[in-house]
Amino acid sequence: MLWLIVGISAAVAVMLFVLIRFSVLIRETTALASSLTSPKKAREDKNRDYKIGFISAGSALFGAFIGALASLGVTTLQLHADLDKDARAKRAEVYAAFLDVADRYHSQTLETNQTIASLPPDKRARLTGNSPEIAAFLKLRSEFQGQINQVYVYGSDDGWERARELAAWLPDSNMGELEFRDVSESGFSGAYNALLQVFCQEAPAKPRDKCQP
Repeated sequence: MLWLIVGISAAVAVMLFVLIRFSVLIRETTALASSLTSPKKAREDKNRDYKIGFISAGSALFGAFIGALASLGVTTLQLHADLDKDARAKRAEVYAAFLDVADRYHSQTLETNQTIASLPPDKRARLTGNSPEIAAFLKLRSEFQGQINQVYVYGSDDGWERARELAAWLPDSNMGELEFRDVSESGFSGAYNALLQVFCQEAPAKPRDKCQP
């Protein structure tokens, strides 16, 4: 599209130059002929010269209009390219941060589950949000929720869907009742790789033909 606009602009510029040169040549020829003809002929030639001048002026205005359109088209294309680049950069940042915190939340969940399992039943029953045994878990739980919110805002439809599938394999992070449960290694890994594939397809300007994690 950009090359087409540039080509049209160049062609119009060449045509405009030829028309102007042609009109100048005609005026010079007409002026020379007028000095050798009758007054009536001179008036006719002068009228013809005016018409040629109007044509030249019209051609110049038309050329300027086409040039302005071409310039606007180039600016619009560049603006769209910049916006697309910024969107891809932001999406890449969000996906990378979410995958990172998801991996850490998953690992911390496994560790916290082991810690809870090692506690005496009475102490396990008294666990609250202020218990030091689960402090690291709660911190990552909150961080994970913040990052999945970012995916909802900046991710694509596919990215958001894959993020939700990944979250389903982890304890609920929506700041409700504390949830401690076993997590499937294979389920989490599959959902993680599915989002990584979307990341590969959407972040680069020219993604690979096969984005496989």
